[in-house]
Amino acid sequence: GTMNNPGTVIMTISDLSKMEITAKVDEIDVPLVKPDQKARLYLQADQDKLRLLLAVSGTIIKLAQGCPTLFIVDDLHWADQPSLELFGYLAFTLAEAAMRGQVPLLIFGAYRPVQPGEHLTRLIARLQREAICQTFTLSGLSEPEIQSLIQGLGHSRPSHQLTATVSGATQGNPLFVQEVLHHLVQQDALPERGGYLVATASPADLRLPEHVTGAIVARLRSLSEGSQRVLT
Repeated sequence: GTMNNPGTVIMTISDLSKMEITAKVDEIDVPLVKPDQKARLYLQADQDKLRLLLAVSGTIIKLAQGCPTLFIVDDLHWADQPSLELFGYLAFTLAEAAMRGQVPLLIFGAYRPVQPGEHLTRLIARLQREAICQTFTLSGLSEPEIQSLIQGLGHSRPSHQLTATVSGATQGNPLFVQEVLHHLVQQDALPERGGYLVATASPADLRLPEHVTGAIVARLRSLSEGSQRVLT
């Protein structure tokens, strides 16, 4: 594909859809399909898949050569195997291109901790062997950072007890901090004592993630039907 011909990429994505359909039909193992026909189907699927990988990676790298590019893929832990293969192929293609000259392209992939043996775990292990690959582990917010976040959310005088309670319940996850505070406010469990806000619930009483997910679902219900479809 080229930057002046986006239809090439669209056609390649269409080819991928046909590849996926072919693979699914072949998985059914219909008796009417002869062995030599099966071999041709597998070969065609591999060729279509390779064309897609080449087209996407080539287009992104060519785009970066014309303008410095940041390519972000979030929630890799939810990606299916074909998407991970595409992400990995792009990363390895960039590593190879970087050996021949500078490519102003930064690929950023974010993921939550995954179990050993999963596709993402194997991909990460392969990527970490590349010299240009760097891994950064993000820990939860510290108690002083949680206190600053609580203040930024409009609660100007959180007590140490409130900060410690929120820290213990959320392990410093910013989204969880926000939703736990929202839950405490909704439950009238955030009274003021001696000029400081305190929590009447203990970390164990908050039972994450049940309260957090429940709070998020409750807030989503207030959105329009169209907005809910986008988020789901």
